[in-house]
Amino acid sequence: MAYPHPALLELTAGRPLPFVEDPSVLVHSAREHRMTGLLWSVIDADQVRVPEPLRAELEQATLHIWGRHVRLWDVLERAAQTLGEIGVEIGTAKGVTAEARWYDQLGHRPCADLDLFIDPGDVARIPEIVQALAPDLEDPAELGPLAQAGLIQAVNLEVEGILVDLHFDILKMGVLTRQLKLVWDRSLAFELESGTSVRVLDPELALIHFLLHLNRSKFQRLLQYVDVVRILEQEDLDWDFVDRLTRGEGIETAVRSTLTAVLEDLDRNDLEPPWRPRMGWRARTWRSLWPKEVRLRGQEALYLYPHRGKTLLPLLYRGRAVEALRTRALLFLPPRRLVDLMHPNESGPYLKRVFMGRLHYARMRQSGRQRTPTRLPR
Repeated sequence: MAYPHPALLELTAGRPLPFVEDPSVLVHSAREHRMTGLLWSVIDADQVRVPEPLRAELEQATLHIWGRHVRLWDVLERAAQTLGEIGVEIGTAKGVTAEARWYDQLGHRPCADLDLFIDPGDVARIPEIVQALAPDLEDPAELGPLAQAGLIQAVNLEVEGILVDLHFDILKMGVLTRQLKLVWDRSLAFELESGTSVRVLDPELALIHFLLHLNRSKFQRLLQYVDVVRILEQEDLDWDFVDRLTRGEGIETAVRSTLTAVLEDLDRNDLEPPWRPRMGWRARTWRSLWPKEVRLRGQEALYLYPHRGKTLLPLLYRGRAVEALRTRALLFLPPRRLVDLMHPNESGPYLKRVFMGRLHYARMRQSGRQRTPTRLPR
C-alpha cells in the first residue's frame, strides 16, 4: 500500500481537491486508505471529474459499504435489545455510531465490525453476556475470572455473521485503564432507530481513543486522520479534561505527540489544542518511532514495524513501564488457564501448546486470512 494520493490529503484536511492528472491513481489510493465513500461524495457533487467507469466503480463500492453498514446497525440494535433483556447496557466505539456522529452520510466511514464495551461493574457477568450474544459458544465461564484478573481485555465473537469485539477495557492502551469507571460514567446515550439506546464515548474520550488506536494500528490509513479532524472541527472539546485523564493514565505524551503528527501531516496547525509542546525523552522517543516517513504506509506497516504499536508504546507511558513489561510477559508466557482458552485445540505440554498456538496464528496472518471470529481473548 502506498502513501495516500496528495488529493486525498487535501480532502482529509477539508480543503478543495486540486486538479488530478490521473483519476485512476486517485481512486486506487482511495480504496487503499478506505476513503472511497468520502471521495465519492465530492465526485457525486461534481467537485471532481473522473471518467464514467471510475465513477461507476466508486458508486458501486460506496453502495457495498452502505449495505454492510445497514447490516451492522441491525446487529447493534439486536445486541442492545438482547442484553437489555438481562439488564446489561452496552456501549459502542468507532464504527457506525462514529460515522453517524461526525460524518455526513452512511458509507462515508467504512467499517467491517462492531466494537462494544460494557460497564466495568458488569465484568463479573461476562460469561452471561457472551452467552446472550453468542449462544452457540461453548463454556464461556472462564472468561469472567480472566477479565476480572486483568488477563484479557476483549473477546472476539461472531453475532449473526458479524464480527463483534466485546471490550472490557475500551481504550486498549496495552496496560489496564486506571479510570475505567470514569470512562463509562462520561459515556453518552445514543438512541437507535428502534428507540433502544447504547452508550458512546464522549467527544474527548473518542478523540483519545482514536489517537491511541492510530498508534496500535501503526498509522496505516488516512481515514483514521479524518476521524481526528472531524472531532476537532465539530466539537467544543474540554482540553482540561483531556489533559487530566491522559496525565492520570500516564499517556499524555503519546496522545499529544500523535495529535501533533496528524495535524502536521495535514498542515492543519489551526486545529492545534492549547498545549505546550513536550520536549522530554518520551516525546523524542515517540518521534523517533513514528517519523513522518513511516506514517500512512498502510498494510506494509504491519510487516515493517511489527512492534511499534501495542508492544513499544506502553513503555513510553509515564509511570507504567513495569505494568507494560508485566503485560508483555504474560502475553509471552500466559497462565495455563489462558492457554486453555486461547488454544483449545492444541494438546501436549504447556510450552508446546503456547508455541504451536502462536505458530498457527502467525501462519494465518502470513497467509492473509481475515481474523477468525472465535472466543479468543486479547
